[in-house]
Amino acid sequence: MGDARLAPNSGAAVPDTTAAGDDQETQASWLQGQNIDTKGRIQLNKVSHVRYQHPDLDEIHKFLTDFGMEVAKKGDNEVWYSGYGVDQYVYYARKGPREFLGGTFEAASEDDFQRAARLPGAGDIQALDGAPGGGRLVTITDPDGFPVNIIFGQEAKEAGSNPNKLPLNYGMEKERARKFQRFQTGPAAIHKLGHFGFVTTRFQELVKFYTSTFNITPSDFVYVPKDGKKEVVTAFLHIDLGDKLVDHHTLFLSSGPTSHVHHSSFEVHDFDTQNLGHQWLAQKGYKSVWGVGRHVLGSQIFDYWWDTTGNMVEHYADGDLINRESPISYSPAGSESLAVAAAPRWWSFARGVTATQRSSFGYRDVWQTQQLPLAPAEYGKLRPPAALKTKPIYQPRFLGALCLESLDLPFLALNPTLGGRGYVTTWGLGIPGPELRFGLARLRGSLLREAVEAKFVRSCDLLTDKAAKHQPGIERLLFNLGRVASDGLSDAHVESVGKVAPLPESQVSSGDARMKPSLGPAPPRDFGYVLAHSV
Repeated sequence: MGDARLAPNSGAAVPDTTAAGDDQETQASWLQGQNIDTKGRIQLNKVSHVRYQHPDLDEIHKFLTDFGMEVAKKGDNEVWYSGYGVDQYVYYARKGPREFLGGTFEAASEDDFQRAARLPGAGDIQALDGAPGGGRLVTITDPDGFPVNIIFGQEAKEAGSNPNKLPLNYGMEKERARKFQRFQTGPAAIHKLGHFGFVTTRFQELVKFYTSTFNITPSDFVYVPKDGKKEVVTAFLHIDLGDKLVDHHTLFLSSGPTSHVHHSSFEVHDFDTQNLGHQWLAQKGYKSVWGVGRHVLGSQIFDYWWDTTGNMVEHYADGDLINRESPISYSPAGSESLAVAAAPRWWSFARGVTATQRSSFGYRDVWQTQQLPLAPAEYGKLRPPAALKTKPIYQPRFLGALCLESLDLPFLALNPTLGGRGYVTTWGLGIPGPELRFGLARLRGSLLREAVEAKFVRSCDLLTDKAAKHQPGIERLLFNLGRVASDGLSDAHVESVGKVAPLPESQVSSGDARMKPSLGPAPPRDFGYVLAHSV
């Protein structure tokens, strides 16, 4: 037994100049290096709300109220949801096919609003006469096609009552005497929209667009090594209000093999509020993505969830505040830059495959387990669980409902090499940095995620009744797996599952073919479509 003392965990509020580490630069230096005219940028005051379209307003209403929002106003085919802050609403929902209608920023002046309306590709100015607080809104499109809304003239509302600031008893400091902590269960009340973000194939263009068009400035960058240099793949950006303190980020951008909305994030009061909200959502049967945990960049306590339409949303509390004097940090991609607690659940099996769907897909049986047990992850490798090395864990002749539950594809670069039988595949997805290779299980999950983003399905629960409700004819969905379906498995698994034959491209409809270009560069020559059924 050694005499070395094991250091306990600890926490501290560290100055931004110290937390940024050795690899940092000033915001002014970065802006100058990018030749950005800061005086010519359209000025924004804050992020206001997000706008979504949902096929089932009753279903999403139940989720959003369980998530902690309140109805500000309800129309026949649209609903405005508010928090207890000064914003009239933080979330706008409209009936229609699943679609992200854009995040919304508030312009600082009439002149800034009119300048935004004159940007190339801007739509017509809309009068928000029926919306709480009124105002006007214009929608522009960024270089990757994401809608961005600018609002002006909306009346602010009075903030609701501030939740109690609880006194806490520490080991050597007791503030709370003869007062007991008691809590009321329920949703975590939303204060405001904090940020939203995208995964994009045009990362550098989007960073340039947002930072040169608006008073939006980087807070932190995440990079991967490439050819002896640092290639930035993720940016956290804030609204630059000079010396005024603002949230660490209101916009999140990350490089990826496909472009899609990542998540929207809403502030709640404190950790207890968030933890109780997590329990509430879990008890209601909603699907957790990741959390509760603590981020490093931004410091937020986080909790990610899937809504009932398949969009990712987040509760956060205790986020960092910065201003123009805060340095920009450069952090290597890795678990250390993501979170100090709450390791990701990379994937899980969807629940509730019905007998009809099982028949449609040629199932002989359903999954024997609902969640794949993961071995501890290390940087650069992810060991497959022992179960995959010794015996198949499935009975169907084709893999079933597997959904990706990571923060999204760029973050999978944290584990770029998946070693072990059953996890070696024939090609990567072309993410910047170390080559990212998926095992069959993970590739299957990513394809389902791509199917969701390509609007083939309206929910990540692909083979459930809910998916069939949102997308009739789901049993005919094609999956672009190619020879990975056989090469990606160990011999024992192939013997159990059987070979999967490609579907001739002549039998692939134009709608199905939309999946093909979304899967990244350089697929094998025989990378074809396969039907999701026994062959």
